[in-house]
Amino acid sequence: MASRVNTRFVVLLTLGVIVLLGLVVVAYGVVMKSASDLAAKGDEFMQQGNYKQAEFVYSKAVNKDSSNIEYVDKWISSLEHLIPDTETEYRDRFYTDYRGAISQAATVMRDDVDAHKRSLDITYQMMSNRYSRTLADSLIEDTTSVLSFFDRGIDAGEGAEVPEWERLKRFRGFAINEIARRDGVLAEGQLDLGIDDLERAIAANPDDIESLIALQNLRMIKTDREAREGDLEPRLNTLRESIAVFESALRSHPDQVELKLQLMRAQIDLERLTIDTDLSNTERVEQLRLIFSSYHGKLSEIASSVSSSNSTTTSIKTIESFAIIEQVLDPESQFSRTRRVLDVMIENDRENADLLFYAGKMAKDANDLEEAYAWYDRVRELGVKPLSIAGMRQFVHQRYSVLSQAEIRLQQSVAAEDDDSAKALLDEARTLRNQFATEVQEDDLNLMMLDGKFAGTEGKNDEALRLFKRFNELTERNNAEGLWYEGLTATQLGQYGVAQLAYEQQISVDQSNRRILAMINLARIHEQLQDYDTAAQYYEEVLATSPTYAPAQEGLDKVNRLINPELNEDPVIEAIYTARRMRQGTNSVQADYAGSVQYLRDSVERLDFEPRIARELAALLIENNDIAGARTLMERTAELHPDNEPTQSMLSALKADNPDEILIKLIQESERPELEKLLSIARIASGKNMPELLEETVRELNEIAPNDKRVLDMNFVHAMRRGDLERGRAIAQNAALTQIESLTFQARIAVAEQQSDKAIELLKQAAASGLADSNVYYMLAMLQRESGRVNEALATFEQALEIRPDNIEAIREYILTMVQSQQYEQALASARQLQRYGTSDPVFMNLWLNLESQFGGTQGREFAGRQRERMLELNPSDLDNAYQLARYYIQSRRWNESRALIDQLRSTGDRLAYVQLDATWHADQGTIDGQSGIVAANKVFTDYIDSLPAPVGPDPYIANAEFMLSRGRPDLALAAANQAVVHQSPETMMGTVLLGDLQMRVNNFSEAVKAYREVVDAGADNGDYTVRSRLIETLVRVQEYEEAQKIYDQLPESKRSEMITMLQGADIALGMDDTARANSILDAAVASYPNQPYVYIKRAELMLGDETMLNDMLSDLERALDLDPNSWQAYRMRAAGYFAIGRREEALRDLKTTVQLNPDLDRSIYSLLNELLSQPNRENEAAEIARDIITRRPDDANLISNIAALFAGRDHWEQASEFYGMAWNKRRGVSDGATYIDSLVRRQPPDAATANQVITELAKLVGDINKSSGLLAAQALVLQARGRDDFAQQQITKAFDISVGKDSELLAWSINLSRFFEDRPASEHIAYLNTLKRRNTNPRIGHWLNYFIANRMLREDEVDPEAYDIIQSLKAPGVPDGIALRTYRMHGTSHFRRKEFDQAAQIWREGLERFSDDWEMNNNLAYVLSSKLGRPDEALSYGEQAISENQGISEPYETMAGIYIALGKYDEAEQMIKTGSEFINSIPTRIAMQITSARLAMKRGEIQEARSSITGARSVLRSAPTSYPELEQSIDEFEEELNSADN
Repeated sequence: MASRVNTRFVVLLTLGVIVLLGLVVVAYGVVMKSASDLAAKGDEFMQQGNYKQAEFVYSKAVNKDSSNIEYVDKWISSLEHLIPDTETEYRDRFYTDYRGAISQAATVMRDDVDAHKRSLDITYQMMSNRYSRTLADSLIEDTTSVLSFFDRGIDAGEGAEVPEWERLKRFRGFAINEIARRDGVLAEGQLDLGIDDLERAIAANPDDIESLIALQNLRMIKTDREAREGDLEPRLNTLRESIAVFESALRSHPDQVELKLQLMRAQIDLERLTIDTDLSNTERVEQLRLIFSSYHGKLSEIASSVSSSNSTTTSIKTIESFAIIEQVLDPESQFSRTRRVLDVMIENDRENADLLFYAGKMAKDANDLEEAYAWYDRVRELGVKPLSIAGMRQFVHQRYSVLSQAEIRLQQSVAAEDDDSAKALLDEARTLRNQFATEVQEDDLNLMMLDGKFAGTEGKNDEALRLFKRFNELTERNNAEGLWYEGLTATQLGQYGVAQLAYEQQISVDQSNRRILAMINLARIHEQLQDYDTAAQYYEEVLATSPTYAPAQEGLDKVNRLINPELNEDPVIEAIYTARRMRQGTNSVQADYAGSVQYLRDSVERLDFEPRIARELAALLIENNDIAGARTLMERTAELHPDNEPTQSMLSALKADNPDEILIKLIQESERPELEKLLSIARIASGKNMPELLEETVRELNEIAPNDKRVLDMNFVHAMRRGDLERGRAIAQNAALTQIESLTFQARIAVAEQQSDKAIELLKQAAASGLADSNVYYMLAMLQRESGRVNEALATFEQALEIRPDNIEAIREYILTMVQSQQYEQALASARQLQRYGTSDPVFMNLWLNLESQFGGTQGREFAGRQRERMLELNPSDLDNAYQLARYYIQSRRWNESRALIDQLRSTGDRLAYVQLDATWHADQGTIDGQSGIVAANKVFTDYIDSLPAPVGPDPYIANAEFMLSRGRPDLALAAANQAVVHQSPETMMGTVLLGDLQMRVNNFSEAVKAYREVVDAGADNGDYTVRSRLIETLVRVQEYEEAQKIYDQLPESKRSEMITMLQGADIALGMDDTARANSILDAAVASYPNQPYVYIKRAELMLGDETMLNDMLSDLERALDLDPNSWQAYRMRAAGYFAIGRREEALRDLKTTVQLNPDLDRSIYSLLNELLSQPNRENEAAEIARDIITRRPDDANLISNIAALFAGRDHWEQASEFYGMAWNKRRGVSDGATYIDSLVRRQPPDAATANQVITELAKLVGDINKSSGLLAAQALVLQARGRDDFAQQQITKAFDISVGKDSELLAWSINLSRFFEDRPASEHIAYLNTLKRRNTNPRIGHWLNYFIANRMLREDEVDPEAYDIIQSLKAPGVPDGIALRTYRMHGTSHFRRKEFDQAAQIWREGLERFSDDWEMNNNLAYVLSSKLGRPDEALSYGEQAISENQGISEPYETMAGIYIALGKYDEAEQMIKTGSEFINSIPTRIAMQITSARLAMKRGEIQEARSSITGARSVLRSAPTSYPELEQSIDEFEEELNSADN
């Protein structure tokens, strides 16, 4: 049986079908009717009041005949009577139908100005209601399009009537005005276009007051933009013009309220700007008050006229203008006049949503919140208006009334007297918020703003700041309210830099009274940051526009008392402020910390130990660890003021023995909330490593506020201190933490696990949010610095300081990072700029004063010295300051004062630092009582070591060794290191490690290998395999690649995957000729460490010298420089690359940058100077660079002397003498004096006077000048330079007479003699030697003189035959072996230099018959036979003998390698090169070995390898501190040979 039928459903279905059919019939009827029939039907519906049907058929009539303006107008009229059911429908009908119909009317009536005006006016009203740049640009575009209909480009001529259509230009002018007054960007000429548009609109319609006002505003904007800074006259003239214009307009329109307001505003501005500039700020403000108060009556009159007129024509825009002026003139009125006017206007127009909403805003701004709430209720209760722009605005007002009511309840919840009321208000606010959310899109910006306010109210400031920042990003930072709340929230979080930027941007776009509040807050921020001058400027700017605004006046008075303490009536406050001003300094005045303390001392006495000033001084003394001084001060204060509780509290705290305990005691006895006290104590306990106190304090914190984020942070710190990573991880996952806080905790855990890269990435994620505080950036910067990313660290420190400019930890480390990266000038500039934040921080003060002392020039050095002297007077027990002052005295060569301080320091406890300072005092003087300063410095160390109780550890020996090495005495350094070995612990073997390090630094790699190997074999390497890494490096240096690979393979995988170890692996592979594996390792290093510049530099190094890989090499180096723009390694490598392909200027540019970035690179310095000096007329450029380097390394006498030698080697004696003089003044060594004298007498003209002074100083050093052959010879040179040849020869003869006792001294004398006769004929030199022979009867002396004579003869182009006779006589039996041996060597070498190779070989053979074990003649004979005579087989035995006689030098191995190459025994040659390289001890021998290595590669057909080796040889030559022309010629000759082989 079928189911029962649902009759109700059937009936409904039937009715639906009938209705549907009816609609189809009506629709069919509409479609079938003509346009005129439809219009007629619409008329019938209109008469019946059936506007919905009328609109429907009118729209169809227009569809059928869109060109009929009658139908279009009727359609518009029906739409204006239509009341859509929902806001969505309302909006759709407005934008689609209503605006479309009006636009269609304008299109149809193309020449009808009113039709276009009606269309453009809708866009203008929308823009006026809620400004957006998009609407403004749209209005400009639409107006321009409309004007094109009318403007035919025909000039009507002067005096012709202005066409009516030109009044449409007002809309483009209005849009440009709105953009301009918000400081928006305008295209070139657009401002003038706006002015012209408004002028033409007024000409077309003189009654257009709105255009008149906009025109005057644009003219003022143009004046301000074009006027020179500080030039007020153009603005004054424009104001006078505006006043005249408005007065004239008012004569025609006396009831125009907006005109009256604009006139008043112009008059006020004119009077304000013409106040006498000679008046004081106080007098100017008083004048402003008088001016403003004089307009109160006029303002009230205008209000009364509006109120009494019962006018409904006064626009909301005029009311807004009135409110702004009232706020400026009479802020205390709380908008009372505006609100009265609104009351009257609303009474006349009770359903005007604009007026009701604005009344709510006025009440809200006046803090009359309940009245505001009521006004917003009235807005929400309004019924829907017929379709119109006003109806659209009403929907907006109703929606935002809900928003405003939510804000009101939120605001009231904060001020509620009890928790229950607060909760009820907050719940109501939340309900209203949710209601608002249903009426807008999920991503609505106003909802975002409201949520930010909720977050702030609930104490979630991080979330609030996130929302406000996001809001401001989406509004292109043009929304005044959003910027205000960002500034407010950032201030609450202590992010003053963020707040400052937000407020500054708000001021530029805000026209409301909140602009004044932003300036007040900016002033307070600058006050907080101790920038009182800027704070005063903001307060004054507020008072310039609102002279009666009490908070601005109060703030200015306070700041002025800080800037000018004498304004304080209380003498105690005056003294405290004066001292603080001195201590903090200003942008133009350096801080005077010591002066501040002394001023307080004087003031305490003067004011009878008044407790407030006594406590101020005591706090400073505690900061500087002068506990005894603070205790004495407070005891005296307590005697005089026994009833002063704060004094008693401080005195009680001073019973403790250190500043931290005192500070904790003061915190405990303060009146701060318990939570704040405990948090402060926990931070101190954490920072000062007080684990027990930290444990106890964290426990108390957990009892009273376990969910407070700051307590969570202290729990985390405590867990990390204990190494409890699991507890740390648990805290990091706490749901109460924000994402940034969680990321920060995770980063700190990663640091604890030694995962720096992971920590950096986590902190970068936190920073990328844009919401991280200064501490996040600080932690990130510290990690970046530790990982070698110095430039990234500096940029991150700067971001930290942008957020919190007074973050003293960030300031300190920022400056320290610049110091560590040798950016000394920038560090000093930053220290001076940031001094106001750091003068209470001893670490900052010490850092700053050290920078002033070293890099601040004379003025800075003197300032630092004065500060330290006064600080020492104030606190003689401050040993750190005394130490730094002693250093300053040494730098200033104030020896007696520094001596007194050093003695004082050493008497307090002989710390190693004081011993090093004492050694510096001796070394820097050069000589002391005739003794070498370096030797005396060494004795300081040895005496100190002797005074130490046994057992003595290695530390003092290590300090001694490092000191001596820094002073150019590797012999003394190695001696100290050997002593360190004796006293080292077998577990660490620090002395042996030091010995290896020293051998590395003096390029004695084979000895370094022995030292490191000993440590490794003894199992004394540390857990990080540091010594193994160094051993691998040295083994690579001595080409022991197999052993290096063996040790490398023994390292754990974790170590081999480290960047440096991977690069060592590549070096090993390359050394073993496995280029493919080296490339593979380097590619893997790049893949593993893509953000580390050094991996790219190492890969580029592999390509060095290969022109086919030039682009790849440069690409890698560019990448390295992208990662680290200050990578000196990258610049140095690129310079080498450019040198290799002959691009010398580019290479020089990069070398200059290299040494600028790192002045400690001796080889790069020498390369740069050598290259410049090898080119004509560039010696002055080289000298300037040298001076800059020496300025940055003023204590390195070795460097200075080597620089001098470079100039001397190329006969640039003027510059050479300058630099030799610097070296002499630095260390006063005998050799320094000798080279200085030589350069002085060689320069033109000779400086004999200075040379004579140096001799006098040298005499003090060595004693009686007549007992020093060297000094006598030097004096002879000086006398010779002065033209006193007779006396000169007497002195050189005296030198001879005291040298005859020892062969070594006699040889040294002969060198000085050659210098004496350098510019004179050989005959005079020989004649003088013959004279000496005649007056000497000692046969040994006679033989030596004959040797000297023969030597001089052999140097002539044409050798006198007598020379060979003398040589034969010196080979005769009976002649001492030493002289005979030297004669054979000299004789053979003479023939070799003349390219008489057979004769040279013959002489050396004869010599070996007598001296068969002489390695030098064996080596020379082997070399000439193989390389010059083509007899390598014959050479072989002599080469082998040379090696057997002297296995500790490299030259015989290099010779043997050449022999084996000639014999085609390449593997044997390679072994000789490898073994000989272990014994290289000079630059010439290194270059010779590299040339031989290149020759071997060439013979093997490895042309690229040969080029690489010879490029390396040239690089070494270029970086040598002495010029070697013969070696340069050898390299040139080999390169020609190599090019021939390649071709």
